[in-house]
Amino acid sequence: YPDSKSDLSTAFMEQTLRLCNKHGYMSMINIPVWMFLSSYEKLREKMIKHNTFINMVHPGRGIFGSDFETTTFVIGKTHISQLRARLLGAIPGPCCQKKRHIPRYS
Repeated sequence: YPDSKSDLSTAFMEQTLRLCNKHGYMSMINIPVWMFLSSYEKLREKMIKHNTFINMVHPGRGIFGSDFETTTFVIGKTHISQLRARLLGAIPGPCCQKKRHIPRYS
């Protein structure tokens, strides 16, 4: 998993999409490192080009009682160019506004 090898949860994202049938969907609750770090840029580009973000919720910290951020999402294996993802971010402030652009290309 050259595009996600830095983090096991992100490698699972790639593998789960591979296991989906042609018109399948995958859904996860995950840490959002893949959304912002430059080391995951190729992964993001690949997912935007070949998959479809259906929806994403970025609720922030404190989910499940832990102190790290989380994001939940549904991603389709097939790219649907006319579909726009439904995004919900619960993190206020300018840092969230900078980061929001990542999945909007789907």
